[in-house]
Amino acid sequence: LVKELVLLKKPDLLIVITSDFHMERAQILYRRYIGYPKVVFIPAVSSLSEEELAPLIAHESRAVKILKETEINAR
Repeated sequence: LVKELVLLKKPDLLIVITSDFHMERAQILYRRYIGYPKVVFIPAVSSLSEEELAPLIAHESRAVKILKETEINAR
């Protein structure tokens, strides 16, 4: 959703901060849709309990798997 803004503003450095459990998917989506060359990813450590994190991590794992499969199929 921020691609146009990033390309318009052309920051010296783009800093992406997201949840630690969401980092892999965020990086895949970034590479696929934005690809701005000057970027740093910073994971925000989650304060959720293991019980609360488990479904989020499972969701992220499924989403990453789908993204990787669609990337392979697109080649």
